Amino acid sequence: MVNYLKASAKAVRVFAGPLAAPFEGVLSLYEDEQTEKRQAELDAMINEVQNVSRETLGEIFEARTDIKELREQFILGMEICFSILAQNRKLLSSPDLEENLPFLMEPYREKLETSGLITDEVLADELCKFYKTDSRLFLRHISTNFPVEELRHNEALPVIIYDFLTRCSAQELKQQLQIFNTLSQKNKGSKRLKEKSLILQEQVINQIGG
Repeated sequence: MVNYLKASAKAVRVFAGPLAAPFEGVLSLYEDEQTEKRQAELDAMINEVQNVSRETLGEIFEARTDIKELREQFILGMEICFSILAQNRKLLSSPDLEENLPFLMEPYREKLETSGLITDEVLADELCKFYKTDSRLFLRHISTNFPVEELRHNEALPVIIYDFLTRCSAQELKQQLQIFNTLSQKNKGSKRLKEKSLILQEQVINQIGG
């Protein structure tokens, strides 16, 4: 049978976009035996056609303070995945589960983003909201840690921001962290930018500790 726990984590990463946290990496923070135990618990719930709530997932993936922000994002996405699987149990053994899940999640995008899942769209909207039409200010704020010369300066701000988000995902994790730390500090009223910065911080710490 397909390991749908890992397949779901990969699907959430694909759904959330290039700058998403590597959700399947969360599973690697737990020992294999514990991961198998979690899948067995979820098996039982899905076989009983139960929707797996966020609270239940929070218990299955116990709290770890060093990955708190990443864990919150992970659970938000996984809740939708297991809701989909409980309603479409044939997917559990599908060899195309990884490829299909991101598309099946799409109708839930608004719910996930409202609940706090940080996707590229959320980041783009947030940056557009804070910088409005001031593309020069935006470019100045990211210029210390990002090669702004690669961006299309003459385009409208939303185009520049989407270009930035796509290219930013190719940078080293430490560099991404520096960029979003700056954006968060320059826009202190943005909860989303602060959360993105914290998620990247956790990723860097886990990378160093790995």
